Amino acid sequence: MSFEELDNHVREISSIMFGEGYRELMGTGSPYPVGEELPKLQRMCYVEVPSLFQPFTLTPHPGSFDPMIKSLQKALDKLCYGSERDDPIYAEDGPYPANLDLFKMATAGDLIQDWVGSAAMAFKADFIDPFPALASNQFLIVSALKSALRAEQEVWAKMRDDIDAVAEAAVKCLDAMHRTCGGHEWRVALTVVSAGAGFLAAVPNLGTAAVAAAGAVAGGASLVASAIEVPEPPELTIQGSTVAGVFTSLYEAVKRVTEEVNSAEDRIARALRALADAVRADRAAYVANRPALADATARTVTGDDYLGYAS
Repeated sequence: MSFEELDNHVREISSIMFGEGYRELMGTGSPYPVGEELPKLQRMCYVEVPSLFQPFTLTPHPGSFDPMIKSLQKALDKLCYGSERDDPIYAEDGPYPANLDLFKMATAGDLIQDWVGSAAMAFKADFIDPFPALASNQFLIVSALKSALRAEQEVWAKMRDDIDAVAEAAVKCLDAMHRTCGGHEWRVALTVVSAGAGFLAAVPNLGTAAVAAAGAVAGGASLVASAIEVPEPPELTIQGSTVAGVFTSLYEAVKRVTEEVNSAEDRIARALRALADAVRADRAAYVANRPALADATARTVTGDDYLGYAS
């Protein structure tokens, strides 16, 4: 089975469930239960079962995240200073080639070394010198954002696997009822719980790297204080000795998949909020101050407040 065939799976569940339910009604030997319960059975099989699965057909396709991920990969190409070439979370996305344009900043100081203006000296101390650390920290931030998209992509990919596994277990359980006339159970381990685990585990470690890179820039950048715990994947059971019993366990399983998807989304959102809060709290480690030279004009640029005069 595959998620692309979910509609077919749902129709199969409805059909088998109705057939088994009808046999149960006929097995009573009384026309009253048949006439009274048949409409309920039809509604359960052909309305309620499709309704359980319908929301999953409206979820994002995992491939829809690829353009955004590639866009951030291009940003990492631009920010790669050479010291941070490998993706700190998803190694398969690296290594990134160093952007040679960034190295021009290291020699920019030579162009103003003979100038004695206060803005010229501040430009070197506050902008040129910390530039490699700033570029490195921005590389880490963009990497974290890209990895968050990877985590989102993983949520929807694993959700598809899980809901398909639930549907398959339901088909097998119903089919076993027909063949052996007894109660059966089929287990499904939810994988969506682990979606984004690599991102959630790596983000706190990025803070350590930012501290090392920032050095005198901020003296203590920290992205996230602690890792967000990912629980153990639960195991669902599809079971029942009657059609109603199977439907109840199917309903609970689908409900649990939905809850775990929401929980995985919440963990990713919490990590991103913590990331944003940390950057706002330690902005100087990630964003350079506006150079005072930006306010100079052709008339004032050689004044004492800016470049000064050549010594």
